[in-house]
Amino acid sequence: MKKICGIICEFNPLHEGHKYIIGEARRQGDVVCIMSGNFAQRGSSAVTEKYERAVMAADAGADLVVELPFPWCAAPAEFFARGGVTVAAALGVTDLFFGSESGDLSLIEAASRLEDDAEFCRLVSIRHAGAVGYAAARYEACLEYMPDVAGVFSSSNDMLAAEYIRQSRALGLAFCFHAVKRIDTPSASEIREKMNFHDGLEDILKTLFRLGKYDKGSFDSESGILSLLEKAARRAGAFSESARTKKYTDSRLRRAALLSVCGVKKSDLENTPDFTVLLAASDAGRRIVSGAKGIEVVTKPSDSSSVQYESEKYADTLYTLCMENAAADYFLKKSPYIY
Repeated sequence: MKKICGIICEFNPLHEGHKYIIGEARRQGDVVCIMSGNFAQRGSSAVTEKYERAVMAADAGADLVVELPFPWCAAPAEFFARGGVTVAAALGVTDLFFGSESGDLSLIEAASRLEDDAEFCRLVSIRHAGAVGYAAARYEACLEYMPDVAGVFSSSNDMLAAEYIRQSRALGLAFCFHAVKRIDTPSASEIREKMNFHDGLEDILKTLFRLGKYDKGSFDSESGILSLLEKAARRAGAFSESARTKKYTDSRLRRAALLSVCGVKKSDLENTPDFTVLLAASDAGRRIVSGAKGIEVVTKPSDSSSVQYESEKYADTLYTLCMENAAADYFLKKSPYIY
């Protein structure tokens, strides 16, 4: 049986490193990209809307591009990975490919088990109780507890890969994992920096917080972050920068603001997606879609029957405010790229 090779991705923007991973996956079977929608994991808006990025992925060799839907696409690694592997399994993915700084699958798998290790979690909690952010606390704890593995927690791709493996194990999903060592090419964040990308999302979120248009019981509300954001919204200056502390990074603050404005609760993220949006498909991709199980593959956004899709529609409408000359229903009228 031919393999179905999955890549959970953002392509924000798509670059040579991404093309390399697609090529490596393509050597073994059909390629399915489960790509973030209009918002990225760091709580920012994507540099290009999801349908345009899907066309780029198709041109790079993907057979099928579907969406990792909101809110999972804008969630912390645990929930981002949980959403991604759920969609992959529903589409019959057999092999999961991911970019990796180390290229060492054994190290990544070892790191994937630490989050469920009581002693490791205790060491992390001790460090995180102070002014140290969670990512730094986890890295420091690993240096003490299992130093050979610590590099995984200082490498963004390896860290996310470990979470893919952990969530797959927790959900009882069986994939063959492939760690593709990163090639020497500018990263997506470096490219975005050179683009000097600014879409006005922070200004929009700040305005909504200043007007009280957000959910005070949303995800991350128990951490005290929303209180920081409330105060920052009343000040002059950049929104997340005004709220930043040693403990909370810009990414976590932006993500908390975005999820709060969209009314996303922790229970929403703890669920798994019951839908995905078809963004692009070849003949092989359409055959994969026809075999999907346990998930609605939305081809016409205005006709989705999923209750979860309401959050997606709200987020897409918010994203239209970041676009030039886009109507509020822009994404409800979009169609997948068929090639």
